[in-house]
Amino acid sequence: EFEANLIQHSTDGIIAIDKQENIIIFNQSAESLFGYSKDEVIGKMDIRSFYPSETAEKIMQNFYSKESETRGMQRWHETFVLGKGGHKIAVRFSVTKLYRNGEPIGCVSFFNDLRE
Repeated sequence: EFEANLIQHSTDGIIAIDKQENIIIFNQSAESLFGYSKDEVIGKMDIRSFYPSETAEKIMQNFYSKESETRGMQRWHETFVLGKGGHKIAVRFSVTKLYRNGEPIGCVSFFNDLRE
C-alpha cells in the first residue's frame, strides 16, 4: 500500500508497462500531464500513443539495443510527448527496464513537465 501511494502521488508522471507493453500504471501526475484518465489508458492504449512516431521508434530501438552500454535504461532526456488531442508537450523523461530473477518483466517511465 505504501508503494502504491508513493507512485500515485509522485510529482513525476509515472507510466509502467508489462513485458507485452500493456500499460499497467498511469499515476495522477501522468493524468495531469497527458490529459487522459487512467481509466482511458490502462489496458486500452499503447505506450507509443504518447510519443510522436519518430521519437517512439528511436526510444524503443535504444531501449532494446544489445549494443548499448546502458541497455534497459535511458537516463533523463528532453523530448516532446503527445497529450490528449495530439498537442506536443515538452518533457524530461527517464526509462528503466524492470527485472525479476534476471528476467525482464516490463519497464517504468518517469516524466517531468517542462511547461511549468
